[in-house]
Amino acid sequence: MAADAKPILPAIPSNKSQDPAHVMDFPTLNLGFAPCSMKEVTMVDLDLTVFGLEEIAGSTKPISVVIVSHGWANKAAQMENFATGMFQEIRRLGAEGKTKVTRDVIIVTLDQRNHGKRRLKKDQLSYKNNPLRLTAMATTLKGGAQDHQLIMAYLEDYLFPFGERRVAEYMATGVSLGGHLLWRLLKEDPRVRVAVPIISCPPDSLVLVHTAHWRANGTLGTTAQYYPKHVKQFYEEPTPPGTWVGRKILALHGELDQVVPPVFSKDSWPKAVAEAGSDSTEQYIQPGVGHICTPDMVRRASYWFYQHGACAETDLRARL
Repeated sequence: MAADAKPILPAIPSNKSQDPAHVMDFPTLNLGFAPCSMKEVTMVDLDLTVFGLEEIAGSTKPISVVIVSHGWANKAAQMENFATGMFQEIRRLGAEGKTKVTRDVIIVTLDQRNHGKRRLKKDQLSYKNNPLRLTAMATTLKGGAQDHQLIMAYLEDYLFPFGERRVAEYMATGVSLGGHLLWRLLKEDPRVRVAVPIISCPPDSLVLVHTAHWRANGTLGTTAQYYPKHVKQFYEEPTPPGTWVGRKILALHGELDQVVPPVFSKDSWPKAVAEAGSDSTEQYIQPGVGHICTPDMVRRASYWFYQHGACAETDLRARL
């Protein structure tokens, strides 16, 4: 970089008016499919929506569950079309019969901490004049990973209290904030084998995205933007060697993304590829789109879960 060149700073996201390249068109994410069945499940105070249970009734196959996480300032209800499109596309791929389907796949959505039905406080993740921004973000991501772990621990019992069916594996995908959460879950929990993070970046790059503005203006770690011990550790503790071994990771990005620029993953993504292997990893940068999830991304994610989840080896067991 030239001495006078300005560092790349991610754009501050907004849920208001944006460049069209950064505006999510949620209805298109159903890929043109009709709605699938939906079942509401409440795990104490965590509300879930399960897509596709009726369609797999009567089957005796093991089940792969895809947990879907939405982005900042969004909510689970907005991911209904995403979940429908993914479920139906996986079913369509299975019906083609090109590869033996060994498992049924269902989809689960949930609200992130302080989002959707769980929203109790305003502007906890706001960039504007919020010295707790980084602390709140770290807490949200850590808590979101814990929510996923709770689902992995007990969802089978809520859905099949008499042991009628077995959940063989939990897979996951997430958009933006949900993608960051997924990378954190991958870093901390070896049980998640198959993952599709969307418009997000590996943990070792997330520090670049979330601290860039305050590093640039010199306020990181001041009263303008707190950076206390445990938050600093959350962002800067390196991913342990071997974390990505055995994973199947598809990373999806938008070429024009200004919020989480794909270039921010240029150092951390190759490390994941080196450990997981080039046959088990793929990065796709969609031309002409920004910080959004697109129908093309849903199709690619669906094929990834079909290939590595629905068609997984019958004797493969997740570390549940």
